[in-house]
Amino acid sequence: MKRLSLSILGTTAVLLALYATLLRLTGLQADFAETNFEANLSQIYNYLQGEHQTAVLVGSSLSARILPQYFAEAGLGVGNLGLDGSKVATGIALLRMRSDLPGLVMLEANSLLAPQTLNDREILNSMRGPSFWLGKRLFFLRPQARPSALLYSWFKRRRDVRLSGEGAAFAVDLTQRTSLTTGATNAVPIDAAHSEFEKGLKEQIRFLQGHGVRVAIVRLPAGKDDLTAPPFATTPAGIFAAAMGIPSIDLRDEFARRHEKVYYTDTLHMTGPSARSAATILAEWLRQNHLVPAQAKAARIQPK
Repeated sequence: MKRLSLSILGTTAVLLALYATLLRLTGLQADFAETNFEANLSQIYNYLQGEHQTAVLVGSSLSARILPQYFAEAGLGVGNLGLDGSKVATGIALLRMRSDLPGLVMLEANSLLAPQTLNDREILNSMRGPSFWLGKRLFFLRPQARPSALLYSWFKRRRDVRLSGEGAAFAVDLTQRTSLTTGATNAVPIDAAHSEFEKGLKEQIRFLQGHGVRVAIVRLPAGKDDLTAPPFATTPAGIFAAAMGIPSIDLRDEFARRHEKVYYTDTLHMTGPSARSAATILAEWLRQNHLVPAQAKAARIQPK
């Protein structure tokens, strides 16, 4: 019995070593995970343990759909800290866990002013556990390296492509927006702009800016409610961006100007092809506004 147990353990160790080698040689990893929690851990591992990122998109699951490879196809290197069910404040906290800050941080407007919730605290607390510590040292223990996650990602990609044709997916034609505007608006700040949370957020952003990080705010498409949503400049996030002098872009307007429908997998999250279009639009806007950072200009801090 003892010999059999040792044989099983030895075989398992060999198989794990071969699997880990395969992952390292091929760079294979899942873009999606079976649960929100595992998807978030994957994003965190990729950022904290991966190579330095010259630019990072920070936000919720809406941002998570715009994969780094979509930006790469547009000629831009952008990391992703879009976390399912999380807020921008959590992403900024994660940014500061590396000593080499990115040269550009794009903050998702949709979740910019939302305070952290229990979900955010669970994510940060999980990083203090032994399983996360092991995952930092053994790649094959991370969620994105699991065979089930790789298979799930493969099926999800195929589903996204299948759902992107006319009549096959939930789609929004943003040219029909009742509030579409290209002019300036005279918005009156609301009381929430003076909350303690916003003050803290401003301090975090000023910290980034003080270390040479460029900051931009991005309003992402988010389903059929966009058709009747107010102009971005009149929203709390738009007012916040203007007050701090932060450049911003409303992708809803950009899709409308291009007469391009936005397709969704579940009425809220963009399909792969629409997310790819969003990355292309963002890359063009960043270049036009001279926001693309240089690799050599990474700021260094004492990680928290």
